Amino acid sequence: MQKMKRIALKYIRFLICFVLVFSVLALPQLQILSITANAQEYIPGVYTVKVSTTLRLRSEPNTSATVLDNLPNGTVVRVTQVSGGWGYIKHDGKSGWISLEYTLFNGNVLPHTVKRKVIDVSHHQGGNIDWKKVKADGVQAAIIRLGVRGYGSGNPIKLDDYFLKNYKGATDAGLPVGVYFYGIPYSVQDAIDEANFVINVLKNNKIVLEYPVYFDIEYEGLNSYSKEAWSAASDAFMKKIEEAGYYAGLYTGRWNMENKIDPSILVGRGVWVAEYNSSLTETTYKGRYEMWQYSESGRVNGIYNSKGELVDVDMNWCYVDYPTFIKNNGYNGFEKPEEPEEPEEPQTPGDTEWRVIIEPTYESDGQRALIDKVTEKILKTELIPRLRYRPGEMTVIQPPTESENGFKAIYCLDTNKLFSKTPIPKTSSGLTEFDFGTESDWQIYTPASCQTEGWRRRYAKNPGYENVYEEELIEALPHEPGEANTTDPDCEHEGSILIKCKHCETVLQYTSISTVEHSYGEWEVKTKATRAKDGTLVRVCEVCGGENTKPYKLYDLNEDGKVDASDARFALRFGARLDIPDKLYEIISDDGAGKSTWTSIARSILRIAAKLD
Repeated sequence: MQKMKRIALKYIRFLICFVLVFSVLALPQLQILSITANAQEYIPGVYTVKVSTTLRLRSEPNTSATVLDNLPNGTVVRVTQVSGGWGYIKHDGKSGWISLEYTLFNGNVLPHTVKRKVIDVSHHQGGNIDWKKVKADGVQAAIIRLGVRGYGSGNPIKLDDYFLKNYKGATDAGLPVGVYFYGIPYSVQDAIDEANFVINVLKNNKIVLEYPVYFDIEYEGLNSYSKEAWSAASDAFMKKIEEAGYYAGLYTGRWNMENKIDPSILVGRGVWVAEYNSSLTETTYKGRYEMWQYSESGRVNGIYNSKGELVDVDMNWCYVDYPTFIKNNGYNGFEKPEEPEEPEEPQTPGDTEWRVIIEPTYESDGQRALIDKVTEKILKTELIPRLRYRPGEMTVIQPPTESENGFKAIYCLDTNKLFSKTPIPKTSSGLTEFDFGTESDWQIYTPASCQTEGWRRRYAKNPGYENVYEEELIEALPHEPGEANTTDPDCEHEGSILIKCKHCETVLQYTSISTVEHSYGEWEVKTKATRAKDGTLVRVCEVCGGENTKPYKLYDLNEDGKVDASDARFALRFGARLDIPDKLYEIISDDGAGKSTWTSIARSILRIAAKLD
């Protein structure tokens, strides 16, 4: 019965700990990631400028330093030194510091380590290319047009007339290849349809690619479409390609790349930019790129027309080793090589580390936990505050007209979330800007809380414009810790210190308190022993009241688990008062119920030891 009670207590303890920890963490899924760096720490590397207009290059790492230059949005820079939130760069012959808060870190930028001669071909070069001669003329790779969306009725998608022939000829000659699709996406769905067509052709024909799958977006009929539309369609095409396991890229002209494409959609993808100028040794495009199409009228031996004359072909320089990169990363159907396992570091009991349990986002807080590396026990948890928005610069979103007000706005650099919106007077009003008063004129119409953002407004004070207002985001308020709720531990159950936000009950900190040691009293007889049956001793914990028991034998005076002559010697010494026991358990004979003398006990012990009784 006592054994069952101990098992039940252990089970209850485990159940309480399980419920407590998982209710505190509120995890739909325990995904533990080792912490490597604080979100606000920066390291040397490649960064892309992400601002509404330009980013200032300064002489020193502070906002009071002299402005040396202005870097356009999308400019790719290499940071060689970091000081706080500032990075040291060299750009266009100038050296200085930029605020890394207004950049994106391109951890996966491919370094320019090679310069390879690459051509791209389509049905325009005809179907009689001698690919062996092409390779012999120094060409190291080919990007082949896979298909095109037609201009005619219904804008049908079709395979390039010579794609399969060109693919076979190039690969038979030993040239690595990539493909591109000439898209005309009037909508995001058009781009998705084009990507699905490409994927089906590649898989149905078992095409092996060592270069990316590019989306060619340059059709003049799309010039009236916005930057957002170009970017959305391009992003949709590349996402579909990536979902199928291929490495995706984008091709277009320099002007389009700078003015029609949001640089954020290019991160982690191949960039192929076109700019023709015989005097250039490199493109003037300042964004990140891996391949430059420098001519549309190159000549390569092996590419002839029906008369045997050389015909024009697009010429490119590729600056990265795409075949190695694509194979090593498992793109385009290649199997990624297994990385050798690193030997595990020996761990000592008690070694701990902080791990991220829930990653923070812009909408919700995260959690981190202090974990014993050996037992994996959670010792403590702490809240990681949600990410803070980074406001960009004020930009005119809608210019005013003679009949309608325009507006300018500030958006978050990372999420494109609206920060503020300010009206601009219509051109016929005679006003250059509205007077919205001072800071004290703001009125909160949606209050912020620890969990949600709010908004505030202030109205124009110009006569006749009382209903015109600007509005501004109020970010979610920081949590405020309430009183600590402490649960004391005992011998069976751990305690805890729990601190919650006094406004929203969010757990800000949880600390586990280890169980305390038992504090037992003296052993007492619970069940009397007889010659035929062992008895039971018990002692009670003064902290938790739990019992600890052990068996004892009748006449086992030295408590060594057996009855022999040494116990008889103890009895005689006790009787002669030569030894006085610290604690003598109830010793009884079968007949005397405590009336036995030490001499008679010693005699009984000797008879038991001699197996006479």
